[in-house]
Amino acid sequence: MTRPPEPRPAAAGAADAARESLLTEQKRRRWERAKNVVGLAILAAAFGWSVVHVTYQAFWKAGETSLTGDRRIIRFVHWQLEGGIVKAVDEACRLYEKIHPDVEVQQIEVPERAYTQWVRTQLVGRTAPDLIENRFEANWIVRYFVPVTERVDHPNPYNAREMDARLVRLLGGDPAQVPDLGVLEGVPWRKTYIDNMKGGWYWELQDYYAMPLSVFTVRIFANKNLLEAAAGDLLPRDPKTGQVRGPQDLETFFRVCDRIKAYGDKAGQKLVPIAGSDYVADIFRGRYYERCTWNLLAKGDLDGDSSIGNGERLLAVAQGDIDVVNDPDLAAGHKLLYRICQQFNPGFMNMKREDSVFMFAQGKAVMMATGSWEAGTMQQQVEGLFDILVFDFPMPRPGQPYYETIRHRITEAGTKSGFPMSLTKFSRHPDLAIDFMHFMSSRRVNEWLNNKFSWFPAVRGAVPAPVLEPFTPNVEGVYCVYWMDFGGDTKLRYDQQYQGFVGVSPPQDVPLAGWLDGHYKRFITRYMADYDKYVLQDFEKRWREAYTGTVQTEFQLAQARARVLRGGLTEQVRENYVALVLGQSRRIAERADDVRYFEAAKKIYAAKRAGGAE
Repeated sequence: MTRPPEPRPAAAGAADAARESLLTEQKRRRWERAKNVVGLAILAAAFGWSVVHVTYQAFWKAGETSLTGDRRIIRFVHWQLEGGIVKAVDEACRLYEKIHPDVEVQQIEVPERAYTQWVRTQLVGRTAPDLIENRFEANWIVRYFVPVTERVDHPNPYNAREMDARLVRLLGGDPAQVPDLGVLEGVPWRKTYIDNMKGGWYWELQDYYAMPLSVFTVRIFANKNLLEAAAGDLLPRDPKTGQVRGPQDLETFFRVCDRIKAYGDKAGQKLVPIAGSDYVADIFRGRYYERCTWNLLAKGDLDGDSSIGNGERLLAVAQGDIDVVNDPDLAAGHKLLYRICQQFNPGFMNMKREDSVFMFAQGKAVMMATGSWEAGTMQQQVEGLFDILVFDFPMPRPGQPYYETIRHRITEAGTKSGFPMSLTKFSRHPDLAIDFMHFMSSRRVNEWLNNKFSWFPAVRGAVPAPVLEPFTPNVEGVYCVYWMDFGGDTKLRYDQQYQGFVGVSPPQDVPLAGWLDGHYKRFITRYMADYDKYVLQDFEKRWREAYTGTVQTEFQLAQARARVLRGGLTEQVRENYVALVLGQSRRIAERADDVRYFEAAKKIYAAKRAGGAE
């Protein structure tokens, strides 16, 4: 008979438990150390790769040695990584090399989130490529980029008949079967653009500093299948095709949003009317809030030039001509934005553009606001899943809410060409870089390139892809005349308060209208208290930075005038000389006005603070 084991003393059991605990702790520590070692190894590898990559980009690729021999190299960088853009641009580079066998064109792609920091590092380190997609303020432009003003008045050689025929053949066409482009032959480069190259013009500097390639507008995308299923009876139809169209007025738009929520609930799925993110919210803010500012023109246009400049805006608020807290149009604009943002997914202000695109493409949201730059990419992403309907932002009709505030759409007449490439001062081959941009902005290549990724061509006569028809710029409407901040702290405070304003839902069983009135009043009062604290310093900083940039250009503008006079006043030269003189005169007058407005506003704020202290 086997004897049962004798019970162990409690002390022995405690010791075993302690030993087990110690062994477990030792294992945990070894695992933590192993994870740290692996993490450090990955970090070291990433750092090493970045050093090699930057060195490669900055020195070897920046040198004269080509990957394929002793060819001259031009390099350019951009952040446009959507869809097939990189591939299409690379194809254009190879076409250019066929015309110029002694040249190699190298494309550098940097994600948008890292783009500004990467480019600034390259500029400061004097290792920047020849051409950079520009998104910088006047001080950086003057310091690191070369004006191309003298170049833009000469014809684009790639629009000449003989070269145009060669481009047609390179692109696989027959010159005898395509329209003649003689109308662009001999035309100054800037006048071949649909906006006269305004996308490359910098008012503060009175110079052209960029060579654009595309044009963009924004619209609302919709999942046509879900939209029709949820609210087809509310939507108009095209009289010719019978196809459904987007809602044409604002109240119908909100009724459609309600129908979408109900449709999702009935189907047992969480269906969001609009795929939201901070990016999408900004697009709606631009399209609706900016319309509401037009009524402020009479209150803030102190010099009668049909606009409200920064100095006028500063003084108008300081002396009470524009009462931001109580202005009915600003209140209506913000409340409308609140109603629109209530159609977004919860937590949208913490989401980015790609998050909203993904939500829309997955069919979890029925609508999304974005630009024509997404048209081709979006069609590819949802192909075979659903059809896309594109429509403009609905307007209120007479008798509907917001009509008195929003009577006009935002005009797209002033739409400037984008995708702007600027020539750096570190280019080894500036003439060659300019020639490459001539090639990219020629009528034939610009049409072919933009149609590759479904963007609007920037050049006159170029035919856009059919998918872009709904994005055709509409020249009717008004423009924004009043912004809520001056950058710096006023912008930071406004963005913070605005996010809290649109991101909060009303309590349950509380009527929206009454609650929203108080919610808006709290938001705008808090913001204006911050505005009064920081507005003078933000205005002065912004003004001085712009002033510094313009001062740095005075010498080169004087040189431009001297060259004009030496060259003789031909018709073209006379036109540019008059524009240069008038532009500088206006710039000097505006600078003086801003100083005057600033000093007046400073006295008003000083008196207010003194009165408050008493």
